[in-house]
Amino acid sequence: SNNDEAALADLEPIFLQLEKEKDTYAAKVTSLTEEVALVKERFLRLNADFDNFRKRSERERLAVGSNVKGDVVNSLLPMVDNFERAKTQIKIENEGEKRIDTSYQGIYKQFVEIMKGLGVSAVETVGKQFDPNVCSNLTLKFSSSFFLFCPFPSYPFSFLFLFH
Repeated sequence: SNNDEAALADLEPIFLQLEKEKDTYAAKVTSLTEEVALVKERFLRLNADFDNFRKRSERERLAVGSNVKGDVVNSLLPMVDNFERAKTQIKIENEGEKRIDTSYQGIYKQFVEIMKGLGVSAVETVGKQFDPNVCSNLTLKFSSSFFLFCPFPSYPFSFLFLFH
């Protein structure tokens, strides 16, 4: 039994050392677990921030594109007015004037196709009651989804620009 007690006494410091190492490793595991949780939380936040940035950038890119399109259309619409006014002034009396009118109509048709490519389409307004909620004499009206050009209530056309 003395041998057992001596062996036990020899093993006691080893057990204490192992117990300390176990506690040290347990503390390290706890510390690393907390660190992993913090890193994971930071990763999730960064991922969410990046996703929000990506979405915001896409919205801004689309808004810039729409604004540029709106500016282009805004600068071209007075030309449509001029074409419409010129069309009412042309009086075809001879073959030369007919060729001029045919050329004019070709240019106008090409211009209308370009405007359609930009998302502008003519809206008939002749004979229809003027709706100040839709058109205004301010020429341009913006909302989040459309751009409206209404030259005058009595004008034969208004132009509606839908953002794509």
